[in-house]
Order: sequence, then C-alpha cells, then structure tokens
Amino acid sequence: MDKEGALDQLTFKGWMVEFNRDATQSMYAKNPIGAAEQCGCQECRNFIAARNRGLVYTAEIVRLFHTLGIDIASEYEVYTTGKISSDHREYGGWFDVVGRIIADANESTEITDNFQLMPVTGPAGLFRLEFQVNAPWIFMD
Repeated sequence: MDKEGALDQLTFKGWMVEFNRDATQSMYAKNPIGAAEQCGCQECRNFIAARNRGLVYTAEIVRLFHTLGIDIASEYEVYTTGKISSDHREYGGWFDVVGRIIADANESTEITDNFQLMPVTGPAGLFRLEFQVNAPWIFMD
C-alpha cells in the first residue's frame, strides 16, 4: 500500500474487502482499551482471560486480523448471548476496519466449530468483522 492511502485487497473464505492497514492501526492506537476491558463484568473478564490464553481467536484469525491492522485485544464490542453449558459461554462482538466490503458470501463463515466470522457494512469508511465464539468458562472470582 502506498502512503497516499491506496487500499489493499484481501480475499478470505468467499468474501473480498479493500482495507487500509495503516489507518486501521492508527484507529486502534487511539483506543487501545477493548470493550471487554472497559466493561469489566464477570462475563467480560472471562472473555479476556480466554482471549489472553489463546482460546478465542485461532492462529488463522490472528493472522487475518494482523494483516488488516486489527489489535486483537481491542474489540469494539463484546457481549455474551448466554451460557451454552456449565463450562462454555457464547460471545459475540466486532472489530472495525478502515475500508469497504467488495463481495461477501452473505452469511457467517465458520472458521471452526466454535468460531464464526462475518463482514458487515459499518459506519462511513468502515466495515465490521462480526464474530461469534463459544469460549470456555475459565474465570475464577
């Protein structure tokens, strides 16, 4: 990508986006504290613990997010949809990226049995990568 703000293209699992990695990194640098850390409820503290132990984002997703300029510890939103079992919770959330969606599969892309990702149009000049994940309950109060 040149310094004048040209967008790079990325194709991933049936969708294509144009993105500005430097602008995305700058956006995350201005807001380095993720939504889960800002909230601090028990469910969010569990999400943080699972994320920090590498139990939320697969290596493939970490590489994708790095390519796009996303700081994986700075989700724009994290929420729980509830208890799946005594030892797992379902979470959702999203990351914003400077750029736009060119083509998508119009559905969530299953990365693993426990992780889905979907690009959606965000506010002007941004797109969102929404995720759903079944994370283990590891938080101990």
